[in-house]
Parts: sequence; structure tokens; C-alpha cells
Amino acid sequence: MLDRWTWQMAWRDSKGSRRRLLLFLSAMVVGVAALVAILSFGHSLERSIDEDAGSLLGADLRISSSRAFSPALESMIDSLGGVQARRVSFVASAQFSAQQPVQTVRVRAMDAGFPLYGRIIASPPEAEEKMRAGQGVLVAQSGISVARVQPGDSVTIKGRRFEVAGILIGARVENAVEMLYQPPVYMALADLDTLDGRVGTYEVFLRFDREVDTAALQSAIEEAHDVGVRTLADVKEDWDFLLEGLEAFLGLIGFFALILGGLGVGSVLQVYLKERKDTVAVLRCVGASSGRATRIYLAQSIGMGVLVGLAACAVGTLGQVIMPLGINDLLPVDMHYRVAPEGLFAGFGLGVGATVVFSLVPLSGLGAIPPLAALRSAYGRQRFRKSRLAVYALVGLGIGLCAWVQVGHIGVAILYALAMGVAFGILSLTAWAFIRMLRAVAPRIRTYTWRQGLANMHRPNNQTLLMVVALGLGTVMIMTVVLVEGAIVEKFANLNFEAEEIPDAVLFLVDAEKPEDITSMIAAHDIRILQTDILMPVSVDSIYGRSRMSDEDSTGSDRIGFDWVGGATFADHRTDSVLVEEGTLVREWQDSTQVAPVAIHAYAAREALQVAVGDTLLLRVLDRQVLTRVGSIYAGPVLGRGMATMILPQGILESLPHTRVLSLKAADPQSLAVFHGAFMDQFPDYPIINVPLVLRVVQEVFRRLNYMHRFMSLFSVITGILVLAGAVMVSRRARIEQAVLLKTLGASKRQVLSIMCVEFLFLGLLATGTGLGLAMVAAWVLTGFQLEIAFIVPKVPIVLAATALVGITLGVGLLNSRGIYARPPLEVLRTEV
Repeated sequence: MLDRWTWQMAWRDSKGSRRRLLLFLSAMVVGVAALVAILSFGHSLERSIDEDAGSLLGADLRISSSRAFSPALESMIDSLGGVQARRVSFVASAQFSAQQPVQTVRVRAMDAGFPLYGRIIASPPEAEEKMRAGQGVLVAQSGISVARVQPGDSVTIKGRRFEVAGILIGARVENAVEMLYQPPVYMALADLDTLDGRVGTYEVFLRFDREVDTAALQSAIEEAHDVGVRTLADVKEDWDFLLEGLEAFLGLIGFFALILGGLGVGSVLQVYLKERKDTVAVLRCVGASSGRATRIYLAQSIGMGVLVGLAACAVGTLGQVIMPLGINDLLPVDMHYRVAPEGLFAGFGLGVGATVVFSLVPLSGLGAIPPLAALRSAYGRQRFRKSRLAVYALVGLGIGLCAWVQVGHIGVAILYALAMGVAFGILSLTAWAFIRMLRAVAPRIRTYTWRQGLANMHRPNNQTLLMVVALGLGTVMIMTVVLVEGAIVEKFANLNFEAEEIPDAVLFLVDAEKPEDITSMIAAHDIRILQTDILMPVSVDSIYGRSRMSDEDSTGSDRIGFDWVGGATFADHRTDSVLVEEGTLVREWQDSTQVAPVAIHAYAAREALQVAVGDTLLLRVLDRQVLTRVGSIYAGPVLGRGMATMILPQGILESLPHTRVLSLKAADPQSLAVFHGAFMDQFPDYPIINVPLVLRVVQEVFRRLNYMHRFMSLFSVITGILVLAGAVMVSRRARIEQAVLLKTLGASKRQVLSIMCVEFLFLGLLATGTGLGLAMVAAWVLTGFQLEIAFIVPKVPIVLAATALVGITLGVGLLNSRGIYARPPLEVLRTEV
């Protein structure tokens, strides 16, 4: 029990060491602050979205359809009452000037009441009024493919020339990522009648001045009419899902910083409590039990944890403001930063809990100090006690729980905890083996400074193990993320859009009435068809005779796991390159009386459906059921432009309606832009994807998200440097004694500094080399097995990282050792340092 006497003794015992302990605890403060910043940012953004969800949707309820509303639907909309606004959207080509290439834009034709929540921001301010009066259009310049236009310029859309009344600065109803791909052009709804061709999406927005059960209304409308309905709850749910993924990713980086800080706390307390051995022995002599003596230092750990929690809450709250600066234009709302009580409580609890958990290992050794140690410093040799295994297990459990909180999946959390344990074990084993090797090799080195510097790494009170583990673990954590990020960036950067295997556009022909008109148009614009894929939607009705259930079966058990929907294609000549892992891939099937074999991609077979070769599946393709058996399981990329996970033999479903996916190759970017715009003008119902533009948008979004990743990585870097500084400082006393002894024997200042340089240089090389090796293994596993992309060792980042880490180790070591040579020998010999 932590009584008053225990707290008083803990306070008195800390005299003379408080500044040093506070400096060492700064590493834990930075680690916990990273998580507080993430939690506070997440809560602030979530609350901002909840407050401004109406402006994100533009109304309380939105009804949309790909065709004009029927009279029955119009009657229902009129009966709903409230304030209503209309909008019609379609994709079209836009020619801003004769010198500029044709661009693809999303035209938004709206009435005077849109949006019902929020507002449109334009430059100049009067441009919005001119647009609504039919005196021009607003053009967004947030897209990466749109020409830079100015008010007064002109743009041609569907054969009509419009004046650019102003620039669209922002509108919350627009998705920031979609604006990068297809920038919106705003016009008055009355201008829509003057344009040629069909249009795309009809929308009506409703705002209610009374309490309305929008969820029930949504269900009623969707059941009665073939339309899409969105509510504020749908908007919040979508953003909550994205926020969970972002917080989980950033939380793992903060988790790395927390583990580094915990390692620093544990190592510092290990040395600190070792210095308190005599104090514990004296307390034992005057009648204190081992448990009572241990509780004194447990109270100190709790007190330090409270300080860590308070400081981390302050730093983390400030960090939430700086963290999203690089992606502000991607956020759906204007951030209203505020103190999040949930984040503060979590940070405070995490600071106290993590500090105490990581101090358990050094605290567990206090109980083994006997009273006679106060009289004979060499009395008794501490042995490893089995009870300490429980302490190690408790620390591992704490790490696993922290990872679980961050990723939200217990299996992934266990993998991260095990990976952390493996990295810790390999680094410790490497340091131990290096120390053993130095004991045999160092005495044989002839150069005096090299021999002394290497000998320092295995002498008593050395910090080789601690510094190698701290620096190496930080290297593993930071460089793994950097290498994976580099592999993804390299994959995009190395894409050669002129290569034959990379299409410029992908065109989806869903039940095309006159496909010959489309193919003629493709040929007229000098566009080549690289390949044609057949794609059909397929679902699984039953496996082994079990029917698919929507929620629960008749016994109330959980939903059956094969409630799955995917895509299927037909076997053709390209299946020769498919890697069949099990069974035999059948390309043709003529016997309609027998069960047809189907090939399933390995991921769908083993993860989603959990089936093996020979299992029976009842598939549903459109409205037709097909009884099949798993004939083979294949790996590698899926066919049908990456959307089909099943390959059916030819001769089964060719007669059913299907989607033809055309991969197109243009002679040059201008031809592609002209064709894209002309095709959307003439065939607006058929989706077409501009592949290079999509990839550039992904690159742009990835580049902006990189800011947050690098900001969070900065926490880990700072934590690693603080841990490294702490590891050097705890051995400062031994270094002072060594420097004084060498000075007494006649060593010059230059020789003493050379000895320290050799020691820190090899510490940096050992930790960096081991850490980078583990980081490359981890990155290879993640890229090859999780992301399924090629891992390329980036030589320049590796060299720069190694040089920086070794330089940091050498610099921190020499900085913390400054002034040692100037200490007079008598001061060191007569007083306690």
C-alpha cells in the first residue's frame, strides 16, 4: 500500500536526481504526445464533421437518379415538404482556349436555392450572383489537369461558349479528391436547356424545418423507387470509416515513438535504481521489508508517470494544430480545434500506465537486494528469478494492448507485438555477440585509441546493449515506414504511360445497344483497343448446400461468412500466364449436364470464401444460378482489368448480358483528351477512366498525406535522439572516471576524444547496420506479401539514413561528453560525481 510515509520517502530520495530524471522522461513525453495529438486531431475533426454534416451533404436528405424523376417520384417529393433545391450533374469536355488542351470537367447545373446548408465561395465575391443569373460559370482551379483560367476568359461546353464569371474557391458539398480528378464547373440550372445531349445525374436536396426520421424515410423512398438516397448519417458514417483508417495508420507511428520512450524510461530507471542499491540495503537493515522498499520507487514511477501524462497532454494538444497543415485542402470541413477531454484522459492514462509498465522490469530487481549489501558491496550475486518472467509477460501484454487500441484488430496487434519482440531480441543478441567478440579482439589491437575505444564497449557500466537496442529499434520503426513508402512511390514513378501494357483509358460498355458506333468513334480518334475483357457480376448463393443468410440463421447464430459479391470473366489466351497453385484450370466446357469447374483467385478462395479445390458453389450471375465446383485456385493478378476474381470456362455464360471492358491506347495525350471529352458528350451513360490522370491524382493525394506521416515520424526521431542522449548520460560517471584516470596517466585531450569517437562510431555503425537490415526485411515482407508490389532497395535513402544515424550517434555522444577532460582528478577522487 502506498501510504504517506512511502510518498514522503519517495520525494526525499529523489533529491539530487530530479533534473536528470525529468530530462530522461522527456522521451516518454514525446512518445505519448504523439498519440495525444492523433486522438485530439481525430476528435476535433469528428466533432467538426458532426457540426457541419449538413454543409457536406448540402441538405438533410438527398435523392439522386441517373434519369429524370418520374411523375410518381415527383409527387412523393412534393409531399415531403420542407425547403427543396435541384441540381443536375454530368461529365463533359471543356475547351478553355484554342491553345489549351481539351479538359474533362464535371458540370453542376443548380437552381438558386442550392446548397441548402453551407455556401459557395467564389472570387470575385460577386461572381456567384452572376453565375446564378445565367451570366457565366464558375470554374474550379483545384484540379491538377485544368488550365489556369481567369475571370473574363471563356470556356466551351457541349458546343456553347460561356464566360468565366469567377473562380470557384471552395464548396463543402464537393469531394476534395474528386475535384482533383474532375474539377467542377458551376452554372445556372436554366442554362442546362441550351446544351446538347443527355445529362447524367438528377438530384433534389431537402431541408426540413421539423423533426423527421430520415432513416425511415430513406428506406421508404428506396423501396418505392429506383433512386439513391443519402442522409446526414450516411455522410458521418463514411467519414468515420476514413478517420478510423487514418488514425490507425498514424497511431502505429505514434506507437513506435511510445515504445522508444518506454525503452528509454526503463533503461534510465535501471541505472538509477542500480545507484540506489545502497539505499535499499540500508532500509532493509532498519527493518523495512523488500516490498516496502520497492513501493518507494514504485511511488516515484507513478509520480513520474503523472508528470509525463500532464506534459504529453500539453504538447499533444499543440501538435494537433500543426499535424494537418499539409492536408487542410483535403479535409471536408474547416477544423475547429478544441481541447478534447477524451484525448486528454487517454493521454494522461497512457502516460502513467506506460511509465509504470516499463519501470516494472528494473523495479522487480529491488526485492533481491539483501541487507548485508549495505556492509559488503560484493555480497551476494543476483540471480535470475523465475518471478521476473511474469514481469516480462506483463510488459509484453501492455505493449500488445497498446497496439490493439491503435489498430483495432487483436490479430494484427499480436503480430505487431511479436514483431517488436523479435526485433528487440535480434538487436539484443547482436549487441551481446558483439560485446563477446570485442573481449577477444580488442586487446590485440595495436593502436592505443582504437583499443581503448573498443574496450569501453565491453567494460563494466557500458551502455552498449542499451544504445544498440534503442537506436536500432528506432531505426527499424522509422525506416520500415520510409522503405514501404518509397516502394509505393517508386511503383507510381516508374510507370511508363507510353508502354504498351499500360492503357491510357479503360472503357466500360454495360449492355451497349450499338457497340459498333463506339468502336467506330474509337478508331476515328486514332485510339487503339489493346484488349477486351468480359466482366460479369457474380455472387455466391450457397457453399456445400448451405444457403446464404443476410443477418442470422434460424438458430440465431452469426452471419455466414461467404455472403460475398465479386466479378467473373471467361478463360482466354491470357490465362496461359495464370499461376495455378492447386487443381487444373479448365478453359472450355461443353457438357452442360455436369457441374462446371471454376477457377478462383487465392485471396477470394482462402480469405473471403474459405473454400478448397473440389468444394461445390452455387453461383448467381445476374438472375441465373450456376452450379459449379472449385476446379483450381490461382495466384497473381486477377483478369478483367483487376476486377474479376473468378475465371469461368468458355461455353457457359456467354449468352447472358455482360460488361465489356476495353483497354485503350492513344497516340498522344491530346488525342486522349479530345476523345475523352467527345465520348462523354455523346455517350454519357458509359463510364470511362483516364488511367494516367487517376494515377496522378493518387500520387498527389499520397504526397499530401506524406506530410502527416513525416510529421508523426518526427516524434519517433526526437524520441530516439532523447533516448540516445539518456543512454549516454547515464554512463557519464563512468566516462568521467575513465577520462580522469587516462589524464592522470598522461593522456592528452585529443587522445581522450579519439577514444570516445571510436566508441560512439562503432556503436552507431552496429545499431544502424542491424536496424537497417531488420527494416529492409520488414519492408520486403510488407510490400511483397501485404501490398503485393516489388520491393526495390533505394540506395540513396539507405546511404543517407545510415550516414545521418551514425552522425547523430557520434554527435550526441560527444556533446554529452563535453567538459569531461577538464574535470580535476582530485575532485573526482574525493567526491561523488
